Amino acid sequence: ILRYENAAEGDGLFQVTTRKNSLNYISIPLMIRLQTNKIGFLRYYGKLGTRLDINVQQRVSDEGFSVEEFTTYDVLDSMNIPTAVTNFDQMNNSGHYNLFRASINFAAGAEWFFSGNTALFAELEYNYGVTNIYRGESRSLYYFNDAGAVEPMDIKGNMHQFLIKVGITF
Repeated sequence: ILRYENAAEGDGLFQVTTRKNSLNYISIPLMIRLQTNKIGFLRYYGKLGTRLDINVQQRVSDEGFSVEEFTTYDVLDSMNIPTAVTNFDQMNNSGHYNLFRASINFAAGAEWFFSGNTALFAELEYNYGVTNIYRGESRSLYYFNDAGAVEPMDIKGNMHQFLIKVGITF
C-alpha cells in the first residue's frame, strides 16, 4: 500500500502492483590491483577493494489502484483486484533510500598488448553490497497488519552487481 498526498486528489491509499526504481549513483572506488609481468603479449590481473557510492537521484514509477473504497480483506484477496489502474510515473522518492551505499569488489581480467602500450582488456567484476540501500522503515509504503491496521513497511535490500568490462587502454 502506498500512502500519497496529492493537492488535486487529496490524501489516499494506493495498492502498488508494480514498482520500477531508477537510482543514479556517483561511485568512488578504492581498489588494489595485482598483476603479472607480460607473458608474450598478455598480462593478467586481479583487483580487490571497496567502493563508496553516493546517491544523486532516485525516481520511482508505481502502477496500481486506489484502495479507498475497498476493505482490507478486498485488497488482500487477489481475486477482488479492481481493473482501474493508476500510474504514478517518475516520482522523486528522496526519503526512501540511503544517501550512501558501500560494496566490496572482486575483479579479474587480462590485457592483450597489440601495439606498444596499447592494449585490449576484458574484465569480470563482482560487487557485493554490504549496506542497506533503503532507510529501513518506509515513509510511503505501508501494509495491512493482522488486525487490519495500516503500518509502515520495514524494507531491506543490498545491491549486488556482476559487471563485464571490455575496452582499450593506451
